[in-house]
Amino acid sequence: MSIGDGEDLDDSGFGETSRYAAHLDRGWSLLDRADYEAARQSALQAQRIRPDAPDAAVLLGAIALAEGDPVESLRWYDQAIELDPDYFEPYAAAAQIALFDLGDAARALQFCDDGLGVESVSAIDALDLELLGAECLVSLGRDEEARARLDALREHPLFAAILRASIEAGDIEAGDEDMSLNSSSSQSEVDLDSSVKRRRRRPIARDEAPAPARNDDEDDAADEAEAAEAAEAAEAAEAAEAAEAAVAELDEDEDGEPLDEEERSAQVQRVLQFILRMCRLWLDLGAPESALPALRAAAERFPNNGDAWHLLSEAEYARGDARAACHAALRVYRLDQQHAPPKWLPSPAQLHRKVVQILSSCPDETLRELGQRRAALVLLVHEVPSLELVLEGVDPRISALSLATRGGGDDEPPELTGLAIYRRNLVRLARSAEQFDHELRFAVLEELANFFQLSDARRERLGLPPLAGDLDYVDEEPPPPPPPAVEDDEPAAPRRRRRKKKRMHS
Repeated sequence: MSIGDGEDLDDSGFGETSRYAAHLDRGWSLLDRADYEAARQSALQAQRIRPDAPDAAVLLGAIALAEGDPVESLRWYDQAIELDPDYFEPYAAAAQIALFDLGDAARALQFCDDGLGVESVSAIDALDLELLGAECLVSLGRDEEARARLDALREHPLFAAILRASIEAGDIEAGDEDMSLNSSSSQSEVDLDSSVKRRRRRPIARDEAPAPARNDDEDDAADEAEAAEAAEAAEAAEAAEAAEAAVAELDEDEDGEPLDEEERSAQVQRVLQFILRMCRLWLDLGAPESALPALRAAAERFPNNGDAWHLLSEAEYARGDARAACHAALRVYRLDQQHAPPKWLPSPAQLHRKVVQILSSCPDETLRELGQRRAALVLLVHEVPSLELVLEGVDPRISALSLATRGGGDDEPPELTGLAIYRRNLVRLARSAEQFDHELRFAVLEELANFFQLSDARRERLGLPPLAGDLDYVDEEPPPPPPPAVEDDEPAAPRRRRRKKKRMHS
């Protein structure tokens, strides 16, 4: 944790600076160990030493959020911004809290725009806020503005550096996800879009000859052309310098010192996640064709990244190429199974009992009755969906799947016969046993509510988001069969998307 501008205060001696930094460092360390009260005391001690510095308020905001109080957390971040409007970190944290925890997209967008105006913001942090701003616009229903924002980012120099720059031969042979850039790739090998890159006009050597005489109008026109050309050259030079500085962040720290391999890999992976966020937003906007070029490049450059292949499968499916979608889904299927599950993952028998408990205590009579029939609902617990289901278009990362008869036509709807739960896919969304139980309940109730097409009022009683205002389903003209919905693979998002309606139920 950086100490902001505290060390520059005129009335601060070395001893005071040391105590201030020590309290902050201790506070962040205690926060990492979930000792929230002790962390708060350290933050308050730092605040007493430097009441005009923003760092203690940022720490207090992080503590409040960890304790599950986003309102209090946002209050502290607002205070940090008031203390130092040029301090970037509280803007980013406040924007995320406003959007994801409080559902206030308008306020989050304001934090994003204000944060982008901070002079010291890095290119990578600015890119993060630009994408968050686009997410806010989508949440507000301002789709055209979101598209314009994403279009401006389509070939950001950082994206171009990650997806198109030269990659070290050793990384290609190993198929490694740590795609380090060659030293030259951060400068000359980066392609920029037309809004950033303009060719400088080179002076052409000519034999000197007397210039023809010109009248006043010709002189004025020539002066205007020269001024326009000079302005264009200056703009191009400025854009090229900004692009070079942006790409340099993949290899250097803020002081210009080279990053070590682990730090460089972390920067590359962060930008890759930005690319996937951008593509996720294109899918939310119903424009898979805009996401496909970047997704194909990401899957090629990072062949071991399951998230890239998963989004590529989504985009291919939404575009109408089911075979290409299934091929990408099979890569996801293989890559996901390479990760060992955590030790706290419930056994199939334990998971079965948890599902029975969820249904038996369900407030909705239709779902509660499923476990009370003479022939009870069949519960299957598997690791992941079978390959056969993946080839039928089922999302390889789906958490729960309703099983039913196919039905004999419009007059004979499918009848629910069972529910499949996929352990490995559920554990992707959880970082603890408690969070796993929460995700399991959400997956079971969401799947059954979709199968029975429960109304928004009944969904609300189950603690589920209403379908009418849910961004999880793409609102398109429904050609038969209806277009697939899209599943979000980011655990931090407020809502998860079911990718595809199973065709046997549609």
